[in-house]
Formats: sequence, C-alpha cells, structure tokens
Amino acid sequence: LQILSCSNNISFVLIYKLMQKHAENFIIAVDKALSLLGPNIELLTEILMELGAKHVAMGVKPEFFPALGRALVHAVHEALGERFTPEVKKCWIEVYGGLSYDMIRSISVARDS
Repeated sequence: LQILSCSNNISFVLIYKLMQKHAENFIIAVDKALSLLGPNIELLTEILMELGAKHVAMGVKPEFFPALGRALVHAVHEALGERFTPEVKKCWIEVYGGLSYDMIRSISVARDS
C-alpha cells in the first residue's frame, strides 16, 4: 500500500508540474497574442489557427476552452484585486473569446477532416 501511495504522489507531482508549465506557456501566449492585436491581426489569426491544430494532437476539444477562459478571468481578478472592475472583466472575456475563436475553429476543422 505504501508503494502505491508513493506512486500516486509521484504521478500527482508530475501532472502538477506539467500543468504549471502549461499555465506559464498559456500566459506567455496570451501576452504575445495581445501584442499582435491591431496591425498584425492576420498574423495573429494564422498563429492561433496553427496553435489550435497542434492542440488537436494533444486531445484538446473545443468544449475545454470555456473552463480555461474562466480560469484566466479568475487569475486576472486575483492579480488585480480591487482594480478588477466589471468593465475589466468584460474586456478580458472579450479578448479571450476572440483569441480562442481561431483555435476552436482550427480544432473543429481538424476534427472534421
């Protein structure tokens, strides 16, 4: 029983580290995406479509995106504290919706192919 417990703890630690790395990569990607808004929107669309296609291989489904969006908004809320106004929340929801749109579209196209 002790070996099983140890094995489960190791699995949990590995999963936690992978999720932590994914969260870091996600924040970096959002930051880069925000810097491309405006005059580079076509490039951003292309990057997001390619990123969505890569996520298909990892088993990502369009229905996963709303939970990630809620997590992002929650993280921004935690980071901003009292400065997180209803207007800021609305903006982050809109930004995430726009960014995730192309990835979801790419995943849907790849699944249907």
